[in-house]
Amino acid sequence: MGDLFKAAAVNQKNLSLNANVTLSSYLEVEQEVEEFQIAVAEAEEED
Repeated sequence: MGDLFKAAAVNQKNLSLNANVTLSSYLEVEQEVEEFQIAVAEAEEED
C-alpha cells in the first residue's frame, strides 16, 4: 500500500510541475504577444 501511495504522490507532483511549466510558458507567450501588439499599434500610428 505504501508503494502505491508513493507512486500516486510522485505522479501528482509531476502533474503539478507540468502545469506550472505550461502556465509559465503561456504567460511568457502572452507577454510577447502583448509587446508585439503594442509595437504594431505604434507602427500604425506613425503611418
